[in-house]
Amino acid sequence: TRSGGTWIETVVATTGGDVTCGNGVSDRGLLGGLWPAVVFDSAGKLYFAYRDGHDGQFGPQDWNGSDVELFEGQPPSFGGRCINPGGNNKQAWGGRIQLAMGPGDQPAMVYDQSVGTADGIGSNVLFQKRDVSGNWSSAALILSIANTHSGASVAYDATEGYGVAAVDRSTGILHYTNSTNGVQWSESSHVFGAGTGGWWP
Repeated sequence: TRSGGTWIETVVATTGGDVTCGNGVSDRGLLGGLWPAVVFDSAGKLYFAYRDGHDGQFGPQDWNGSDVELFEGQPPSFGGRCINPGGNNKQAWGGRIQLAMGPGDQPAMVYDQSVGTADGIGSNVLFQKRDVSGNWSSAALILSIANTHSGASVAYDATEGYGVAAVDRSTGILHYTNSTNGVQWSESSHVFGAGTGGWWP
């Protein structure tokens, strides 16, 4: 953060155990902070999400067992929580995270599954949102995609609701879906589907 022209660094997390997910694979390791995403609410509260890669070494244990974690608060004071633990189910959560602020000043996020690697090919697009009580929804698969390339992009509009765009590099199709409530999603629209267009949405 900057105050009076001076930048101040705040350490948010230093290890894979700074946030407790409730299993031995998740609550350990020295590598956090992958695919970071930041959003602020209207009062200046910060939400900072990232992928916890544990020890960043083994495919099944570290990458497939990765977690989505999030810190929230007013810098320099933060509280962390586990949003989607992967230690037990080995679903490789947390690739290419993006955040957006939804209705009621509540954050929402999208990310993909990055199996066996820190930053290799991702697949599928998952969505989660926070309610006014501070609880996060379970991860919902909203786009089935074989190769998410640069990942999904998410935004919110009072009329359109949540909008999510992602390209499938394996087919060349740029997909778009929306939801007014973050629960029921429209059938994917193919925005672009020829040649090499539709990248980096």
